[in-house]
Amino acid sequence: MPKLSSRMLSHRVTVLRSTKTSDSQGGYTEALAPVIGQLACRLTDSKLANRLDESGALVADITRWLYAAPGTDIQADDRVDVGGAIWLVQSADDQPDRVYRKAFLLAEQ
Repeated sequence: MPKLSSRMLSHRVTVLRSTKTSDSQGGYTEALAPVIGQLACRLTDSKLANRLDESGALVADITRWLYAAPGTDIQADDRVDVGGAIWLVQSADDQPDRVYRKAFLLAEQ
């Protein structure tokens, strides 16, 4: 089985996940906490994707793909910090050949 070359993983990003902490009043507060401090990955260039929202208005989303080693702890609803820009992870799956994990990112607005 082919392996993902470390030379291909030229980007470093931080993976953030939402955590809940008790607020001592019966509720909780939510905050983002790092899951992976410096994830070695490959990022595609940003792309503009047009779609229609619920009201039928045209919306432009900024998207990109992230590739990392298979089994990397990145999942849907995580956030990825790319040089201070925060991206929402829409989906993340190991590919069938288990050569890499692929995550679809959406720019947060």
